[in-house]
Formats: sequence, C-alpha cells, structure tokens
Amino acid sequence: EATWISRYLLGAQKALKMSNSEIEALSRDSDFNLFMLRRWREYLQSAAAKNDPVFLAWNAFAAAKEPQFSSILPSLPANANVAIVSALKASPPAAMADVARIYGEVLAKADAGQPNADAALEPLRLVLRGEGAPANVPQADFVQIRGAGGDDNILRGLEGEIRNWQAQFAYRGIAPRAMALEEPPKLIPAHVFVRGNPNNLGVATPPHFLSALNDPPIPFTHGSGRLDLANAVADPQNPVTARVIVNRVWQWHFGRGIVNSPSDFGTRGDLPSHPELLDYLATRFMDEGWSIKKLHRWIMLSSTYRQASVDRPEARAADPENKLVWRMNRQRLDYESLRDSALAVAGQLDPSLGGLPFAIPAQPTVPRRSIYAYIQRGHLPGELSAFDFAIPDAHVPQRFLTTVPQQALYLMNSPFILETAKHVAARREVDSATDDSARVNALYHTIFGRAPTPDEIRMALDYVKSEKASAAPAPAASAWQYGIAAFDPKGQVQSFQPLKYFIDQKWQPASLTPQPAFGNAELSAKGGTPTDDPSKAVVRRWVAPVACSVEISGVLVHKVSEGAAEERKQWSDGVRARVLLNGTGQLTEQRVNNGKSDVLVRAVTVKPGDILDFTVDCVHDAENDAFTWTPVITYKRAGAKPQVWDAAADFSGPAPVALNAWEKYAQVLLQTNEFAFVD
Repeated sequence: EATWISRYLLGAQKALKMSNSEIEALSRDSDFNLFMLRRWREYLQSAAAKNDPVFLAWNAFAAAKEPQFSSILPSLPANANVAIVSALKASPPAAMADVARIYGEVLAKADAGQPNADAALEPLRLVLRGEGAPANVPQADFVQIRGAGGDDNILRGLEGEIRNWQAQFAYRGIAPRAMALEEPPKLIPAHVFVRGNPNNLGVATPPHFLSALNDPPIPFTHGSGRLDLANAVADPQNPVTARVIVNRVWQWHFGRGIVNSPSDFGTRGDLPSHPELLDYLATRFMDEGWSIKKLHRWIMLSSTYRQASVDRPEARAADPENKLVWRMNRQRLDYESLRDSALAVAGQLDPSLGGLPFAIPAQPTVPRRSIYAYIQRGHLPGELSAFDFAIPDAHVPQRFLTTVPQQALYLMNSPFILETAKHVAARREVDSATDDSARVNALYHTIFGRAPTPDEIRMALDYVKSEKASAAPAPAASAWQYGIAAFDPKGQVQSFQPLKYFIDQKWQPASLTPQPAFGNAELSAKGGTPTDDPSKAVVRRWVAPVACSVEISGVLVHKVSEGAAEERKQWSDGVRARVLLNGTGQLTEQRVNNGKSDVLVRAVTVKPGDILDFTVDCVHDAENDAFTWTPVITYKRAGAKPQVWDAAADFSGPAPVALNAWEKYAQVLLQTNEFAFVD
C-alpha cells in the first residue's frame, strides 16, 4: 500500500503541469490508472489551495530544488502535520522520490477503518478514507476505474477463472453454489400490470388461488404467495393436480392418456376413457404420499400393462383406436431412447450422473445419456427434428409420432449409427465367435436379446458374403491436421493435442464451448478462435507428403466485433500468428489487432513427413479474438501445373466411417423395427 501511495503522489505531482494528452501519455507509459491519476492530481491541487497541514511539507519540497532540501524542514509552518514532520526529520529526504516514499509509509501506517483519537493521525487517515479522498472511489465511478488502464482485461480474466471454477464443479456433477429461496416476512401487494408493463401498475389484486377452481377464491397470506400456491396445488381437496400427474404417468406407459389431452382438463379437452380408473388412481396416489415410484409399480404390475401387442380382430372391430386398452400399443422409441439403446448394445453408454451438457451432432459421438444433450431453442439438431422431438420454446404436452424418410436416411448414413455399428461388431462376444454362424448368433443376442432363426442365419451369411466381395478401399488421409499446441519458453512447439470434436463445420476441443481448459478454441474453414491461455495456440498442421520447395501465402485478419464497447476496442491486444517448421524453426510471425496483414514465406524446403504449423494465439487477452486466416501452400514445378494445398478448400471433418461386412450387418440390425419399436 505504501508503494502504491508513493507512486501516485509522484505521478500526480508531475501531472500538475501537464496537459490532458500528456497525462494520458504518462498513464500509458508508466502504467498508471488514468482515472486514479487524475483523482490524485485534483486532490493535490485542492490541498495546496487550502493549505492542508498534511501537505504543507509536500508542497514546500515540491517548490524547492533538491540541493535546497536541507533548508526546508526548519522553515516549515508551525501548523504542518506533526507526524509527517517527525518522519521527515527522522530520515531527511535528498530527492522528491524520498519525500514520496516517506509520505507513503506514514499514510499507510495511519490507515484504519475507524476514526483515530490522535489529532495528528486522524487527518492522515482521512487522506485515504475521507470523503473525496483519491482512494475512496464512489461505487458509481467503479466503471471508470475498469475502463482505464486495462483493468477491464484483468476483470475479464478473473471472471473467466470463476467460470472455469464453476465448470470444473459442473464436470464433477457438483453444483457451483448453493441455491436457496427466502420468503419476505409480509405479503407483497399485487397489481394488474396495464398492458403487461410492470412499471404501469393498475388495479390492486390481492393474491389468491385460481377462482375457476375455488369460488370464492382462497386468499394468499404469506410473503410472495409461493408457499400458499404450492399448498393449494398439492391440496388433497384440489380436484386437478393428482389426476393430471396420474394421467401423464399412464400416458408414458401406454402411449395415450386416460384423458388424451394431458394439459387440458377443461371443457374443451377430451373426456376420460376410464373416469373411475382415473379417480381411483388419483385417490390412491394421494393416500400413498404422492409417491410416483409406487404409481409406476401399480401400473406396471397390472394385467392391463402386461398384455401382449398382438392383434385381436373381434376387439379391433369394437374399438379400432384401442381406447379401452384391449392390448398393449406398439410403441416406437423416441430419439433419446433409441440413441441410448444403440449406445448400450454397443457397450459404449456412459451412465455417469451430472456434469455439463454435450452436443448430440458432435463427431465422434459423445457417449453420455441423451438426457444430458444440449438443446438450443430455435436451433434443433436435424436428427431431433426428424424424430419428432418436442419444440423447446413452446408447451408440448405429448409428442406426435410420424414416419418420414429422414428417419430411415439417418439410420443408414449418420456417423453416429456407423460408429455404433463398428462398436457392436467389435464387442468381445461378437469378435471372438468361433465361426460365422456363431457371430450372427452373438449379434442377435447383443442387439435383440434373442437367438436368430435358421432363416435369419442363412440371410445373414448370404449378406456378409456379398458385402465382402464388394468392399471399397479406405479413403486417402488428408495432409491437414487440427489441434492445440503448447509452447515452451523459447517459443517452440512443446506438444500437439488434436482437436477432438467436429461440429457445425468446426473443430473444437469439446463438443460444447467454452470449456475449462481451452475456452472458445475452435478452427473452421476460414479461421477460428484461439485459446484463453497465451502459452497455447490453435494450430493447422500440414504434413508434407512429398519432398519439395513450397511458398506460403495468406492474409491474417482480426476484427473487433462491431458491438464491442469502445474501451474494449481500446484495450484489445489482437492475435499473433506464427509459421513454424517441425515445431522449432520459426519462419515468420505476424501480430494483428483490428486489422489485417499478409503472411508470406517465399521458399521453404521440406521432405516427406516434415511439419508446417500455422499457429494463432491470443497474445495476452482472449477477448474479441476471432480471426480469419486461410494459408495456401504452393509447390511450383517446371513445366507442370503448380500443386496447391489450400487450408480453406481442403478443410474437412473426420474421415468418413468405413464399415466392413460384419459392421454393415450390425448396422442393418440396428435399423430394424424390432430394435426401434417396443412390442
């Protein structure tokens, strides 16, 4: 604290004779917070104008030349602060820096949260704590401290550390903070909002329960009314709540509710098909302590639930829609259940609880349970839309099932199903089968939980034989790789970690970003975003396929987003691009901040297997660091057309999943109705 006070006293003294532009330059060059420097400057001006006893000695030394300092102390006015004068006499200053050091030490020692009874020390305490003191900044001015001197960058860094800490907790399934609700001690008056505007209060309306369900309505008497509302909803005398719960659980098991409009028990909703059954289950549900687990048990142990799905012509003639539940309805698995079932039979399902969500379309597949999938309103993944997923920004009481070509195409072509088929065929019980018939038998037991019929074995063997004869060659590997590089203190590549997931035409370290270790790091065809860590960079890695001499070209562009505040633009430090040969030889380095620069390397000789790394890092601060850069590597040969490796044109996701004959047969079984429907 003493050093901090001394620095600003000296800086403010210099600023007394400076213009605004010179003060700004002093702040920038000497790492002062501009707002605080101006406050200290104004304080020194005010202290001099009113002959403040604390600063009488300061002003006397500041007005004299350093050779004359020895004559200052004896001539100080009698009302100069005693503590300051004593400290100066104990260690006579030879320069203004000494005066500032002594003032800093004395003021820091006198600092305290409570008033000091010593008449000599209390004025010193008020220099830091008093109203209008430079260090006593009003809360309303805090934003000005942040906006000056780069402190915004520090604050964002701290906020990023908090987010990372919270994310680490979430990855372990632990809530980052305790959530609690406190009811106010008195009832809060309620009003009708005129035209829905909370700032335009209309008629006072005492809080009460729905008058449609209670006439006269039950008044609320506690705090916000939340507790009263909860008690009214769960009141055994409430005719709706238990029936709605029972009806929804019944619908989950049978595909159709006793009331087929589960969110509408009013006059426009459907009438119950079994009203006495609905009332019986609702009454028993309340009597048994509102236990949903018990409700499931009653339904699933009933003879109605345990019926087969086979057709009965005489019953179908009387009740073609099966409203009276004369058989169990055949039910198609929803997408989440289908996905989890496929992962389970492949031996890949991750059953862990809690943690951050994941992106369903990511490649490779994230094997977590589908309940943890990230759902973005207005931007549903295509597979969810194809399989009738509920619209997330509207109330949907039940899903409607359709059968459309997109569902079959997904099961035929999606990377998820192809990956799953490979894992199914690689399971130990399948892969270790002694002969082809035993392998077919293992596949049926793994996927369907039953043995195949003789006809199914024959068809399977014929299919596998025909597929083996028509196997296609594996695709050629790309010359480009995408990852994150860590640098050693010499600026050489210490390690390379491939970006694992490909989603929305971008390579990322996790299926969803930001993530704790690397923030928003990503690479796309045209550019990307660096990591939050200056010691790491996103990398396009090119592995030379031939021996040749190549040229490198491309334009690095960094642009602060138009919506960024002016102070963020001011303190943005841009991005830094490097081109390195085999991780050690730096060929060029370019730094761009809200602009662009050509990145050119005239001639580089490479041999097969040599590595060119095109790295981009955040310099110091990762705010607003999205960039575009599409390097082009050109190999010119005399009398031949140049060979070009274009980072944008060559950009691609994971190599297509190629299946062998047995893997294809596993995929065939995963596409069957027997796997997708429950009978």
